[in-house]
Amino acid sequence: MHYLIAVIAALTIATFGSGCGSDSDPTGPTAMTIDADQEQIIGQWEWDYSFGGIAGMQIDPESTGQTRKLIFDGQQLQQFVNDSLRQSNSYDLAMDQTIFDLDSVPVVRLDGVTTFTYTFEDANLLILNDNFVDGFAHHYRRD
Repeated sequence: MHYLIAVIAALTIATFGSGCGSDSDPTGPTAMTIDADQEQIIGQWEWDYSFGGIAGMQIDPESTGQTRKLIFDGQQLQQFVNDSLRQSNSYDLAMDQTIFDLDSVPVVRLDGVTTFTYTFEDANLLILNDNFVDGFAHHYRRD
């Protein structure tokens, strides 16, 4: 009986494991998408609003009394609050796993750490989603 279970387990692993491979083909559509996004993200982005948190709240410049701005220059991300530089980090765009998704999704890594997932609603709307529980989805418009 143990032999039969071992044979079934081995066949299952062989059948389902054989399709697994590396998704790191640098010439595939993923690399092309990241390259295009790298060009699209460069520039200055003004904060529109954020939604999320444990309470599912929406905040914006009016409700917080703050303006926020991001400047992506191709190597550095500068984050401003009320026109004062608050943080500057090296960044890169990549396909990576997050705490929410085991599949590779587009992410922004700050100093090598996956910090946000990102999407472009259109050429002038960038959405950054925090890579932690009860985080926010931050909406930015191109300035």
